[in-house]
Amino acid sequence: MNPHFCPNCGEALDPGAHFCASCGHHLEVEGA
Repeated sequence: MNPHFCPNCGEALDPGAHFCASCGHHLEVEGA
């Protein structure tokens, strides 16, 4: 799985994260 990055601040995200741990931006996660 490729690393994902926050579209708001560019920080690397954990796989399956629902929000950015750095800036708190809500992410639309595929799957589930």
